[in-house]
Amino acid sequence: MSTTILNLIGGIAAALAAAACLPRAATHLIKACVPLVAALTELRAAIIHATRQDASTASNSRADLLAGGKPQGPKV
Repeated sequence: MSTTILNLIGGIAAALAAAACLPRAATHLIKACVPLVAALTELRAAIIHATRQDASTASNSRADLLAGGKPQGPKV
């Protein structure tokens, strides 16, 4: 009976020690994700910027064709 109680107390102590490390581990995980979020934000902005430029170029090409102009290739 006493060994069971001692084992239970030891298990609780080990669980509490592990639980004490969780906030530190969560902090490290969040800090590691910050550069990833920043990179994804920059990628999203670049894609939106490129898409808008492609749309305006395509719109200008259509307007030129309707006005009787010659088709031009994409601007580089």
